[in-house]
Order: sequence, then structure tokens, then C-alpha cells
Amino acid sequence: ALWTDLTPTFSGRFDQVDGFGIDPLPVNRPIPIWVGAGGGLGKPGPREALLRRIGRLSDGWFAVVPSPQVAGMHAQIREHALDAGRDPDAIGFEGGIGMAGNTNEEWLGRLHDWRRAGASHGCLRTLDGGLDANAQLALMQESHRVVVGEGLSLA
Repeated sequence: ALWTDLTPTFSGRFDQVDGFGIDPLPVNRPIPIWVGAGGGLGKPGPREALLRRIGRLSDGWFAVVPSPQVAGMHAQIREHALDAGRDPDAIGFEGGIGMAGNTNEEWLGRLHDWRRAGASHGCLRTLDGGLDANAQLALMQESHRVVVGEGLSLA
């Protein structure tokens, strides 16, 4: 209700909200809810409860885990979606691709790896390369040229 009503009310087990809202409301309503799955590279993967929550409730998930964990997680999320009566294909999933310090062929290969793994979205990241703002913009412009040249969708 927060993203769709001017003055939402909510009464739940732990919280009660009344008499406030967001103005103006977002153009796209409701706002999709995406969840990060995993604690990042080199850390333990997500608990079963998180995967169940993603399958039951979320519109998508960010695969913030080492790539060997993705297939199993994706399968579990799809199973939880089916158990909840949801279409698992309606739940998006995003893989992150680090670009800084990698050649176009390297990061493009990672992008194709994520697509083969079933990712509906990809995030091309320019962070962690020690690049200033201008270098990050130049890298993103180059990535746009490469992605379009490959015939891949940017939507």
C-alpha cells in the first residue's frame, strides 16, 4: 500500500502505520521487490528461509554468490514459487559482471555465462577498479557499444 496509496494504513503483528504517505507516488506501481541472495563472494550462501521467501514473495533476486551456487539456488527458488502457486518464470534474476580491469571479451563472456544460467538481467559494474567518474562513464559507453554490437537487449 505504501507505493500505491496516497495515505496507506497498515496494522501488522509488530508495527502499525497510519497517516503518512509518499507524494508524488511512483509512476510504476506497484514497485517490483527484488531481494539480494547471498552474503557476497567468499561468504556462506543464503539460508533456506531466504530462498523460500524469494520464491513466495519477490519479483526478482540478485545472485550475490559464487557462480557454482547459482544453479542450485535458482532451482530451489523455482520450486518454492511453484509450492506457493506462482509462476517461477515471473521471478527475475540478475547476475553481476565486473568490468573494470577486464577485457571486453572477459566481461562479455561472464554476461553470456549468466544468460546461460538463466539470468533475466545483468548488472555491468564499473566499481572496484580504481576508476574516476570519467573513466567509469567511458567504460559504460564502451560496454553499450559492445552489448548492442552483440545484439543483446539492454531493457
